[in-house]
Amino acid sequence: MAHTERHWTLCIDKLWSTQLKDPINCLTIGKPFIEDLSEENDILIGTTAGRGAVQTLNLQYLTGHGAKDLVVGDADGVVTLFSKQQILTKRPVVGGYEIIVGDTSGMISSFRQHDNLWKFNLEQWSRKMAADGTVKGSTISTVTCIHSARLTDLFGLQMSCLLMCSGNFLTERTKRRIMNDTVTKSRRTMDRKLDSPQVLLGGQDGNIYVMIDFEIYPWLRVGYYINQIICFRPSGLPDHEADLVICMGHSNEIKICHNGEIIADVETRDWPHTMTMGDVNTDGKDELVVGLLDQSVEVYRYRVDYL
Repeated sequence: MAHTERHWTLCIDKLWSTQLKDPINCLTIGKPFIEDLSEENDILIGTTAGRGAVQTLNLQYLTGHGAKDLVVGDADGVVTLFSKQQILTKRPVVGGYEIIVGDTSGMISSFRQHDNLWKFNLEQWSRKMAADGTVKGSTISTVTCIHSARLTDLFGLQMSCLLMCSGNFLTERTKRRIMNDTVTKSRRTMDRKLDSPQVLLGGQDGNIYVMIDFEIYPWLRVGYYINQIICFRPSGLPDHEADLVICMGHSNEIKICHNGEIIADVETRDWPHTMTMGDVNTDGKDELVVGLLDQSVEVYRYRVDYL
């Protein structure tokens, strides 16, 4: 694989870490219930302690009170909305809600409290791609992470998708290389990122795949079982540069990737279980917050050095 010429490097430093008493399920960063956002943000941590283990946390402006509200989903299927430090509503998921889950067999299912809405067998699709030669190796399709996004299809129409990670990861030359097209040899043309968003898929086989025009292509080999990938764009990165990708899984090394290459590693003291990005200290730059299997939280900052 040809290496991309960069005029910058990414440096990662640990800011601090702390130890918790309970296993960590999820993380989010923000300031709930407070309108004045001049203070440092909080790191909200969902753990297994309590009556129902917290599975997801989300901060959104929902009630119109001027401060962010906190939405919590737990292992009992209950969604709780907190507003101004009080429980505004607490209810099992029914009615217009839709739960979308993935399991270890590769089945993605959508359901409500009493109705099954639809199912998608990722295992069958994985086997089809292996038979077609699109991917190589194991066809085991355990689902570890699901997100939703709105993408543009081949006809320019917007559609809702379930995916692992979306962003602008490809440049014009990288797309041509992946699709085995002739790469221009001219050095006068600046390599620019593609305007339309792309989708990355993290695999149990240790590979990250990219979806181009609704076809799946290998993008990068990480080398370990992948649990989570997130899109990341450092402040000050030139507009023509592609987004960065942070990848974690069954390893104590978090990989940071750019344009199909690993450009930095973050070594943690145990396997990471969850991670998120956010401006913890309100300095205008996002920090990387990682929850580890040993029940600790580590916070890292980045620096972009231009050559």
